[in-house]
Amino acid sequence: MTVTDFFYPAVACIALVFLLLNAVAFRRYAFSWDDDPLNNLGGGMFWMSAAGAIRLLWWDILRAWSIALNPGLWEALNMLGVGINVMFNAAAVYGGFRKLRGFWLMIPLENRGDYPLLLAAFYPRRLSLWPLWRWPSDRRK
Repeated sequence: MTVTDFFYPAVACIALVFLLLNAVAFRRYAFSWDDDPLNNLGGGMFWMSAAGAIRLLWWDILRAWSIALNPGLWEALNMLGVGINVMFNAAAVYGGFRKLRGFWLMIPLENRGDYPLLLAAFYPRRLSLWPLWRWPSDRRK
């Protein structure tokens, strides 16, 4: 086992901890579906963090350790590879949809018709969640 064979899964474990902490922080929003923008943004954060954590565990940590311990074990587990990627990607797409819906719900009602869901993140004015995006000269108004 070389240094990089140890270093790569070690860094992946640290990243896994942060993704899991992020998923735990937003777990209360995971199954809420209403017209509250923060619930949608939080649900999107949960699903994207959970998909990233499970993908990191599968492809980076489990793969590296199984190759180091027994190369034949990864060949057996690799049969699930493509099918399991569909699940990861579906969770990430669902999380992205929830986040875009949260951004869309933050657009004022009179302007929502001008922005479809896929372009909601590009709304040109400040969003109510982040007033610090405005320039200092605009804050005085």
